[in-house]
Amino acid sequence: MVDTVLPTIRLERDGGLGIITLARPQAGNSVDRAFATGFKEAMTKLNYDRSITAVLIRAEGGLFCAGADIEKLAQAGRDLHFLVRDLTADLNEGLKRLAHMRKPVVTAVQGATAGAGLGLALSGDIVLAARSASFALNYPALGLSPDAGTTWILPRLIGYRRAQEMALLNLKFSAEEAFDLGMITRVVEDADLEATAIEIGQQLATGPAKALGATRMLMQEGLGRTFDDQLAAEARSMIDTAREDDGHQGVAAVYAARAPTFSRASAA
Repeated sequence: MVDTVLPTIRLERDGGLGIITLARPQAGNSVDRAFATGFKEAMTKLNYDRSITAVLIRAEGGLFCAGADIEKLAQAGRDLHFLVRDLTADLNEGLKRLAHMRKPVVTAVQGATAGAGLGLALSGDIVLAARSASFALNYPALGLSPDAGTTWILPRLIGYRRAQEMALLNLKFSAEEAFDLGMITRVVEDADLEATAIEIGQQLATGPAKALGATRMLMQEGLGRTFDDQLAAEARSMIDTAREDDGHQGVAAVYAARAPTFSRASAA
């Protein structure tokens, strides 16, 4: 069911699964002002809709996201920095809302993804890549420094030295290479990408929403904590989820060797 249609971002729902489709295929789903604004608005809607318990981000056409719209950048001329300021302001707000969302996120990547598209692709908790996919930063070719959180996430996924090499030498990795580096979760055949993404998205959407959301936050925030602090955060989170009906339902179901029936509301 289509929930909202924005100029270049389509937001739909399939049960508890919220589906964001990058819908600017004629321009490689590249980022322009409408894209950045639409992405921020879509992330806001997903954050506050408690009936959506998991999110899938996918794209129309042959590419996932080519990064910034080069034509629009070139047209800006000497005002390029003003355009970059406006693009990053909206896109960053959307990415922050995505990062802090207490709902698991799947991204499905086909074809090339570069620049800001790479940051968006890697923001998923489960990152699926079609065998045709490729990953690059491309900023050196533009004479620009990176954005979209790429310099934060890449060192954490593939290591500091490999991230430096990728960024400074403008390397491009295939899907298989990205998998070997730990950049993505799984490589699937191109024809299977959409079905696999929907299947995993639905599995997450029908799981224990608050527990999965809490797990997502523990994983993300644990990167900046000491071990002792993370143990304390885990204890607090487990106590909180043990108060929820899902915790009671899950424990009882496992004990009785039956399938659990979890609630259909996220923490929002």
